Amino acid sequence: MEETQATPLEEERAKEPVNLYGEYPYKMDGKGRVALPAAFRRVLSKDLLVLVDPNGKDCVLVFQKLDYDKWADSLFERRFKEYDPTNKQHIALRRALRAAAKDAEVDASGRIMVPAEMRGACDIEKDVVLVGNGDHYEIWDAKRYQQASEEVDLSIFFS
Repeated sequence: MEETQATPLEEERAKEPVNLYGEYPYKMDGKGRVALPAAFRRVLSKDLLVLVDPNGKDCVLVFQKLDYDKWADSLFERRFKEYDPTNKQHIALRRALRAAAKDAEVDASGRIMVPAEMRGACDIEKDVVLVGNGDHYEIWDAKRYQQASEEVDLSIFFS
């Protein structure tokens, strides 16, 4: 696979915080490629990371690299107050998080490829939904996303 050089604009995008919104139904091709919505392509860099959601394996999470690092750091902050590089459990957890993340590059057609093992772990088939979730987006199997969405009751915020 040929390595492409990031343009200065793409390098700047990778440093800027993103805030992704919306849900977008798409078709995944037989090779596991799915197009990104134009709204996502405008703000994301071409070099992304994908991983199976470690909190349930319901979907594939897609981050810019800096946002992934911030997200992983926040997991340690919420659970342990900070990452301790001398703590064996922390080292093992960080290693597992980093090992789970795989590089995904946006191709010239505006698509990323989701590895087969991740698609299998999340039961992702042809019909998918891309969902903006702040600093990352999620790729769901369409049927699974519909079921999960039906279980959410937004009125909890207003009662």
